[in-house]
Amino acid sequence: MALPSTVVAVGQQPFQSIGGFQSVDPGNGAWSTLDLTPGDYVFFCNLTVAQTGRRHFEEGMLQQVTVR
Repeated sequence: MALPSTVVAVGQQPFQSIGGFQSVDPGNGAWSTLDLTPGDYVFFCNLTVAQTGRRHFEEGMLQQVTVR
């Protein structure tokens, strides 16, 4: 069985983290208030699905947003 390859990032990251929160208890919700400058952003959930080991964003929990 072949091991997955790792790509090493070279140079400056093409993104900057602007914050978020760690988790939400099952059955509850949460929100964040952000003061964003105009530009392109992506919001995603990095939590793991316990049954599959996949991240929520791999299951489609991500959204690109443009602030004008």
